[in-house]
Amino acid sequence: MSVHPALTAGRAAAETLMRATILVERETGQITFDPDGTNARRETIVVYEGRGKIQSSEGHEQPVMTAGQAVAMLRTRVDVPVGSGPFIPGDRVKVLENPDDPMLEGVSLRIAALSPFKSMATAYRVFADIVKPNSGGAHG
Repeated sequence: MSVHPALTAGRAAAETLMRATILVERETGQITFDPDGTNARRETIVVYEGRGKIQSSEGHEQPVMTAGQAVAMLRTRVDVPVGSGPFIPGDRVKVLENPDDPMLEGVSLRIAALSPFKSMATAYRVFADIVKPNSGGAHG
């Protein structure tokens, strides 16, 4: 008996839930400047752009000190189709579009762990931390 038909169906079902469009970038280490030479930033490469799903992961809050203030960090999960990536800690994720909840548009996350590896995955589920929440507008 072959598991391939069930695995293919599971992957298709998982992808139907990935209705957001996300961009995953990785800093290359090269420094570039704005045309006027004032703002330095690291060059990036696109690791992945396409379908995704953002989901809070239950039970992983931890207190973090930020600028002298205690902030509760909640681990978030980014789901992408099998074959996407690979992703490494530090890769940046930006939600470009999310038709089911526009408040997620503009949210930035940072990959916190290596892509999970699983023999028969229906999706890659990658843990990430929110770097920049949406500031209130649809494209914050």
